[in-house]
Amino acid sequence: MPDPAPTPSPPAYEDRKLGLMVFGVVLLLIGAVCAFLAPSGFLGAALSQPGYNWKMSIGTAALYLTLAASFVWLGIGSILARRWARTLILMLAWAWLITGIVNAALMAFLLPGMTKWMMLGGEFGSEVERIYPIVLAVMLTLTVALLVVLPGVLILFYRSKHVLATVEVRDPRLSWTERRPRPVVVLSIAHAVLAYILVVNGFMYD
Repeated sequence: MPDPAPTPSPPAYEDRKLGLMVFGVVLLLIGAVCAFLAPSGFLGAALSQPGYNWKMSIGTAALYLTLAASFVWLGIGSILARRWARTLILMLAWAWLITGIVNAALMAFLLPGMTKWMMLGGEFGSEVERIYPIVLAVMLTLTVALLVVLPGVLILFYRSKHVLATVEVRDPRLSWTERRPRPVVVLSIAHAVLAYILVVNGFMYD
């Protein structure tokens, strides 16, 4: 009697649990920063002249708090190695990167003139003229780092086959993001986000 065929072993992969935890903490920190910025609009309103539109401060706070909750939720999902978290983080990172590239290009075009006007109303003294290139370089570097490099790093990590294998092993059941075709999930989330932004903007500028 012939021996039964050996059961194929699962493909080898490198466990990325530590990386998922590290990037999860990064997302939690971003969420904390967004939560910290939420009341900043009210501080500006308190210092402004009478007649300030408080609806704008409320709408801005709502957007920051929504971002904070989203980043915290995704950060926890990454730390727990959930399949849905990987999918949603990739969606967020791609949208972040595409809009970031556009915004960074606009900033690189507009920022030099804006910085010059803000520093000395367009009239440079010798001391200000010496530090102007440094200030501009720092601002452009921060812009590119936050809008392009950070989402790019998230994409490179979470699209890795090792990360995919790690979450599939640690979270074996199909997530709600995998039970529907990917385009349907992407479009549904995009429309929900757009609808929320339109509602908040309508409240702010009503």
